[in-house]
Amino acid sequence: MKNWKRLLWIFGSLLLAASLLLYIRLVTSCYPPPSAWKIFSPDEMTAFAQTCRLKASPASRFADFLVVFACGAILFTAYWFDKPARVRARRSGFLSAWLILLMGVSLFVTASNLIDYPVPGNAGAPAPWVVEVIAGLGFLGYIGLLALWRWKRWGAILFPAAALALAVFLILAQGSRLLSGFLVLASLLLVLLLRPVRHKLA
Repeated sequence: MKNWKRLLWIFGSLLLAASLLLYIRLVTSCYPPPSAWKIFSPDEMTAFAQTCRLKASPASRFADFLVVFACGAILFTAYWFDKPARVRARRSGFLSAWLILLMGVSLFVTASNLIDYPVPGNAGAPAPWVVEVIAGLGFLGYIGLLALWRWKRWGAILFPAAALALAVFLILAQGSRLLSGFLVLASLLLVLLLRPVRHKLA
C-alpha cells in the first residue's frame, strides 16, 4: 500500500512537471512577443494563426496542458490526502469541505489564467506577466491549503497571504472584482473555521 501511495506522489509530480513543460513549449512557439509579431506580413500572420489555432478557444489550444495538469493535480492531491498526518486531530466536516472547495478554486485560478495567455496582435489583452503572476499566486494558495490539510501552521499563513495578495493584484490590474471579493471572504471564513483547531497546527 505504501508503494502505491508513493506512486501517486511520483506520477503526480511528474505530470505536473510535464504539464509545465508542455505549457512553456506552446507559449514559446505560438506566442511571439509584440516586437516580433509586428514584423510579420499579413499572410504570415494568417498562416501563423492557423498553424497555432490562435482563433480557437483557450481551452482547445491548451487542451494537452489542461489534461496533464488536471491528472497531475488529482494524483498529487490524493497522495497528501491519503498520507497519515503526524498530528492526530479531527477537523469538522465543514472545514474539510471548505478546504477542498478552496483547493479547487485555487487550481482553477491557476489553470484558467495560464491558458488566458494573451494572443499575439490582441492590443487589449493583459501583459503576459499579469496572467503568470495570478496563476502563480493561485498555485501558492493551493499549496497553503494542502499544508493546512496536513495540519501545518505555515499553511495558515501562506493561503491568506496568497489570497489577499491576489485580491489586491486583481483590483490593481482591473481583473475580476467578484473573485477578489470571494478571496477576501474565503480567507476570513477560513481564519474563523481554524480558530477552534489552531492549537493543533504543528
